[in-house]
Amino acid sequence: MQRYDATKASDWGDAVERQVCPFCNEGPFTVVAAHVNRVHGVDKKALRDMLGLPHGMSICDPTHSASMKEHNRVKGKPPPGYTGPKRYNHAARQAMHKITPETITRILQWRAEGWGWSAIGERLQRERVPNGIGGTRWLPHAVQQAVQRRQT
Repeated sequence: MQRYDATKASDWGDAVERQVCPFCNEGPFTVVAAHVNRVHGVDKKALRDMLGLPHGMSICDPTHSASMKEHNRVKGKPPPGYTGPKRYNHAARQAMHKITPETITRILQWRAEGWGWSAIGERLQRERVPNGIGGTRWLPHAVQQAVQRRQT
């Protein structure tokens, strides 16, 4: 096999086109840029610059490139029935009203004693107090919001 002269960009381009490493003449590789990066420490951007190739042009095996394009095309499609992002979670907001008045009273008592929101949340988690949305995890802002919503 022919060894490529590292000073000639045309030889490098020929090597990459045949999916062979222009540095060590190994190959063929499905993604020659991955080998060049892993073994020789040259990233794909630098390799493209050395070859004088535009950054949008594929330098991997054409069949691999085509399969990746198809994979990304399919992956990028929204699932059936998707209507876009929701502005807020109405169920979570309504669930705040499911927190018992006893829990709110306890939170207010602990706040009066000087407890922080984090400490209150940890205590409620330890005691496995329902948080209103079906779980027992109490983050500091959730404790604070529960009290604020009850007071308004």
